[in-house]
Amino acid sequence: MNRIEEARERYRPEYIKLIFIAEAPPCSRNRFFYFEDVAKGDSLFLHIIRAVFPDLDGWPTKQLRAKKEELLFRFMDSGYFLEHSVHESFPKGTTSKQKEQEMRAKQAPLVER
Repeated sequence: MNRIEEARERYRPEYIKLIFIAEAPPCSRNRFFYFEDVAKGDSLFLHIIRAVFPDLDGWPTKQLRAKKEELLFRFMDSGYFLEHSVHESFPKGTTSKQKEQEMRAKQAPLVER
């Protein structure tokens, strides 16, 4: 199991109430949604956390990042989970049409997961 899969599994709820499906992991292997130590480039985490927990909407980004591990556990305890349509990053320059074709081709494994 690679670092991304380990991080994802650490925060997988026993019962998933709501699943968020993103396209693919980021190309940069140091800024994954479930990595606790991301200093920049984690807008997906920031936007989702603020959306699902309205009490955090006014929190500054720096404060959210400082509490990321705690917030990821809260996310998990609430039954929320983020999955990717495909588990490999899209190469830089991949067009929207190419991404859509790749995601459609890999829908069966997503449904199984």
